[in-house]
Amino acid sequence: MAEEYLDGWKRCKADFENYKKQQQDWTAGFKQSAAREVLEEIIPVIDNFELAVKHIPRVPENWNTLQANKTWLEGIAHIKRQLEEILAGHNVSVIEIQPGDLFDPNIHECVEGPAGEKCETAKSEVPEVAKVIRKGYKMGEKLLRPAQVTLKTTDEK
Repeated sequence: MAEEYLDGWKRCKADFENYKKQQQDWTAGFKQSAAREVLEEIIPVIDNFELAVKHIPRVPENWNTLQANKTWLEGIAHIKRQLEEILAGHNVSVIEIQPGDLFDPNIHECVEGPAGEKCETAKSEVPEVAKVIRKGYKMGEKLLRPAQVTLKTTDEK
């Protein structure tokens, strides 16, 4: 009789340990999922900062304007760095892609195929990236957003 109680207690203890592990896994998955949703909303903000910086007036009319533009640019660059630090703190990184890299549908999204064709009509050989339109991001090894690219024509190679 005591043996049965001991066996039952051991099973109950093992079940409880399994339950605790399942809860820890669920909690970790939930946190990662919640962080992923927030990070996916932050990434377009960084895209917009990069676009804004590209369109800063380059020729100031006078020295005061130059100083104001410099201060403004430094502020924008600081905000962008803060956002990038938040992403890095959550293990988010840019997918490094250069023109000439082979197209990989796992990390690239084709927006224009060879010679302006639609991507579906691209040749059966693996095409090369001609231009990166929008950066891609990953969180650890999981893809957050694919990089948007155009593909080279066979003439461009």
